[in-house]
Amino acid sequence: MTSCCYRDDIDEYLLNRLSEEDKAAFEEHYFNCKACFQELKARAEVLRVIKNRGQDLFRSPDKAGLPLARPRKLNFKPALWGAAAAGVVALIVCVILITRPRETAPTFTLSGDDTVRGQAIGLISPRGDVALTPVFLEWSPLAEGAEYTVSLFDQQRLWSETTRECRIRLPEEVRQRMIPGQAYSWQVKAFSPQGALTAISSRLQFKIAGPN
Repeated sequence: MTSCCYRDDIDEYLLNRLSEEDKAAFEEHYFNCKACFQELKARAEVLRVIKNRGQDLFRSPDKAGLPLARPRKLNFKPALWGAAAAGVVALIVCVILITRPRETAPTFTLSGDDTVRGQAIGLISPRGDVALTPVFLEWSPLAEGAEYTVSLFDQQRLWSETTRECRIRLPEEVRQRMIPGQAYSWQVKAFSPQGALTAISSRLQFKIAGPN
């Protein structure tokens, strides 16, 4: 892991600080790098624990129901509190790294010889030659609570939207821009409730045979 040039991008990715281009490059690498795949899952779990139990971890002893010691004057600087918080986070990371499973993530193929780790998303329609401009994009559902980002491409990204359903309607303004005889492709990415990428589909191509 120490030799991976993408290591520094993991936290930036989880905090949604990467550009769309850097995010796409990281996601492609993430699913192909076993070390990054496991590291991202571990760090995502840290963020989940802090988000769900942060108040319990950092609240004062009296609020936690613990007996109070004799009051005395304290002069902690903000930097010391930051160091203490960092120590708690580091402890959580150590626990997760020790206890997390070591099995290899499942794999699937994006296209050609690209092998990808993670659960595959099955795209249902549209595919191949279609008579009319599609109204809906539909795919197989994954785990309950997953959030899907759906993207439509011609040569570049034409449209993208997020949903919790396994079917989404193409906006009319997007459909009006689609040209019969031209090839298009679409892709779906699934994210956990904590925002971690958990699955990705291949790009499925289709072509509109007739007019709108």
